[in-house]
Amino acid sequence: MDTRRHALVLLILSSVLFALGPAVLKLLTVMGGQLGLSMPGAVSFCNVLFVGNFCAGLVTLTVYGGRALFRELWHLSAGTKRALLVGAFVSAVYPALLFTALERTSVINIVLLSRFNGIVLVALSFLFFRTVIRTSEVVGYVVMAVGVTALVILNNGGFTIMTGELLVLASTVFFALTEFISKRVLRECSVEAYIFSRNLVSAVIFFVVAVYFFGFEHFADAFQGELWVLMLVYAGVAVVGAQLLWLKATPVLLTQVVANSQLLNPGFSIFFAYLLLNEVPTASEWLVMAVVVVGILIPKVTDWERGRHDMRSRWTFGAGLVGTH
Repeated sequence: MDTRRHALVLLILSSVLFALGPAVLKLLTVMGGQLGLSMPGAVSFCNVLFVGNFCAGLVTLTVYGGRALFRELWHLSAGTKRALLVGAFVSAVYPALLFTALERTSVINIVLLSRFNGIVLVALSFLFFRTVIRTSEVVGYVVMAVGVTALVILNNGGFTIMTGELLVLASTVFFALTEFISKRVLRECSVEAYIFSRNLVSAVIFFVVAVYFFGFEHFADAFQGELWVLMLVYAGVAVVGAQLLWLKATPVLLTQVVANSQLLNPGFSIFFAYLLLNEVPTASEWLVMAVVVVGILIPKVTDWERGRHDMRSRWTFGAGLVGTH
């Protein structure tokens, strides 16, 4: 298996783990008491974001060794350290927006609106890094954007955007920023050190900001032992595992491939939403998913047609040469 195929497999596996996260968190938040948790109220989105990221940092520290990680981080250049700090801040904002949106809308709605992750990533790559985008890809992204926008209109009964949906759309910009920052940082920093600093520092940043605005009582239940056990398991699988696979894969692949992987994630997320939360897509959501699939296939079909045309041209040219002899 060549390097890019291996990276693609890692990307798909990371997508499965990332897709599992929102459904598990909403299950614990909504049905924690029924699942046997003694203090289900402790599994709030703010507690999960703080404790989950902090535990992700601890898991990375335990698995890869604190001395080696701290030594590497200490010897990084000043520019990379600044990028790590900015990346930690962005990494705190992105999930905070999504977790807050989970309180206001369904997992399926978030999954579909998050398809703008790939669209915004490619658009910003083109604007700031002059990434080459083919016309067929632009057409595909436009089709997908129109489909997702139509979902918002159908669900809201008009041209209005609810708070939860607005939060998801805002998160797409921060998703793109995390990708740009990771590509910059990983030129000098190992994946393990990046995951450690990103999660641990983002947890501290989020905690400080939340305490500043809401006070210490906002995290009154955050230090329950039961919550930390849950978050250690969750962080080890759905955070560290997913991030490790993702960051091992993305530097090898083109931006468009990474963006397309984001567009294909709804299938995984909807499966977990149905399996764990019994959420079933509405007719309009099925329609939008079909439009997203069409948008993804447009550049692929164009490539296939171009390949057939090139093969036909070469065959005709070859036949002409044979005929002249």
